[in-house]
Amino acid sequence: MTLIDEDRPPEDPDDFTIDPVAEPFRIENDASAAWAMRKLRRAEAEKARIKHAAGAERLRLTHWEGDSLVAPNRDIEFFTAALVDYRHRLEAADPDLPKTYKVVGGSITRRKAPDKVEVTDEQAFVTWALTNAPEALSAPTPLVSTLKGDGYDTTTDGEIVRIEFGDAVPGVRLVPGVDQYAAKPDKEPTP
Repeated sequence: MTLIDEDRPPEDPDDFTIDPVAEPFRIENDASAAWAMRKLRRAEAEKARIKHAAGAERLRLTHWEGDSLVAPNRDIEFFTAALVDYRHRLEAADPDLPKTYKVVGGSITRRKAPDKVEVTDEQAFVTWALTNAPEALSAPTPLVSTLKGDGYDTTTDGEIVRIEFGDAVPGVRLVPGVDQYAAKPDKEPTP
């Protein structure tokens, strides 16, 4: 029995065996070509049905996820704000409070974001840098590293000054990083 003769599997699964030395499947006539075309059409239709069902299921899950996350996200926002507010009040009472304040179940942290160099006038800065600090223009060297390194200092208003010459670097200013607060619960112990 061959699959070309039948459009359905044999009644008895033992009737159909694959001979490892048999010739590979070939379409020999229009009837077997028509049969193969039907099989191909069914396979493509099944693939399209599966893709459509999977897409609908993904869409359903996306909507479910969005709806389900509303309450936890609201709680996260509320309790984080309440814990950070508590941290601010602790800092007001004790300015030397450690950066990580531990409580049962987690910690409330304060971290200073890194300073960054802000370009305020690109043309003025590039013109100056071409002559005075070409390394500040190269991609692998971060601008902040170059202009905060040896030989540079900053004024209280963020102006970057070359120490050796006392001149300000035009077109840039240092923006100090601000404190960032977070509430971090401890991880649940794994069983």
